[in-house]
Amino acid sequence: MFRCIICLRELDNATASEEHIFPEALGGNITIKNVCRECNSKLGRYVDAPLINNWLIEAKRMLLCLPGKSGKIPNPLEKGYIAGDPQHEVRYEFDSSGKPKRLYTVPKVIREEIDTGERIRIILDKSDENRLPIILEKIAQRAKNKSLRMELLSRKEVHVEHPTMELNFTFNLWDWQRGLLKIVYELACMELGPEYLEDPTAAKFRAILRPETLSREQALQQGLKGTIRILGGEKPLLFLVDNPDWMVGGLLATGSSICGYVNLFNIFEGSIVVTVEREKYWTRQDNGIIWVIDVPNKSASRNTLMELVMAFTAESFE
Repeated sequence: MFRCIICLRELDNATASEEHIFPEALGGNITIKNVCRECNSKLGRYVDAPLINNWLIEAKRMLLCLPGKSGKIPNPLEKGYIAGDPQHEVRYEFDSSGKPKRLYTVPKVIREEIDTGERIRIILDKSDENRLPIILEKIAQRAKNKSLRMELLSRKEVHVEHPTMELNFTFNLWDWQRGLLKIVYELACMELGPEYLEDPTAAKFRAILRPETLSREQALQQGLKGTIRILGGEKPLLFLVDNPDWMVGGLLATGSSICGYVNLFNIFEGSIVVTVEREKYWTRQDNGIIWVIDVPNKSASRNTLMELVMAFTAESFE
C-alpha cells in the first residue's frame, strides 16, 4: 500500500495511475505510479495544460514536431495578418509531418459603409479562387432579397514576394509556473522517497498544486524559496546541460537544503528549495541527481552531479 503524492490518499494497483513527471506532450518519458487517477486527471487539466499550451512552449513543440493527446502538432502561427494590413488575415501552415507548407490567406468578407451605400471587400487566397463565384452569388442573392443593386467596382490580384506575418498573442506570466513546480515536486518525491511526503516543504508544494485555480499572490503566501524565470537569451544556471532540445530536472545539495531544478528547452527555468533538512535524506557526499531528457532522440538518463561535471570537462578538452 502506498499514498498519492498529491492528495495523500492510500493507493493500490487499481487506483494508481501512470504520471509523467515531465508532460508527455513535451516529450517527457519519466513516469511514476504514486498519483491517483483523479489527481492525475486534474493536474493534467489545470497544471500541465497551461504549461504545454503556453505560446513559447507551443512554438518549441512545433519545431520538434511534438503532438498532444489529439495527435495534432500545435501551430502558434495560426492567427496572424500581413504586416501593415490587419484585415488581411493569414496563417502559416504545416504538413502532417510538421514541415512548413505555405502562408495561407484566410477567406474574409468585409463590409464597409461609404457615401453611396455599402462596399464589400472579399479577400481570398489564390488557391481558393474557385470559391469566389459561390461567395459572390450568396452576396448577390442577399442584396436581391433586400431590393438592392450590386456593382463590381474592382478586382485586384496581389502577389507579395516576401510577405511578413505579424501576430498578437497574450502571455500569462503566472499560470505556466505551476507546471514547473509540479515537475520539481514529483522529482523530489521520486528521489527522496515516501518519507518526503511528511516534509513541511512538501506540504507547501501540495497546497499550490491541488487547487483548480490559484493566484500568484496565493502561491507566494506558502513561502516556497527559489526563482522561476523565462531564460530568453540568458545562460541556464546549470550550464553543464545547456541544450535547447533538452528537458532537465533534478535535485542539488545547497548547504543544509536540497534544491529542485528544472529547465525546459532553455525557455523556462526554475530553482526551488524542496527541503531544508538535507541530512534527513542525503549524506554530505550526495551532491545532486540530474535527469536529462534528449527529446529529439527520445532518451532519458539519470546522472549524478559528478558524472555531469566529468562529462562536461571531457568534452571541453576534446
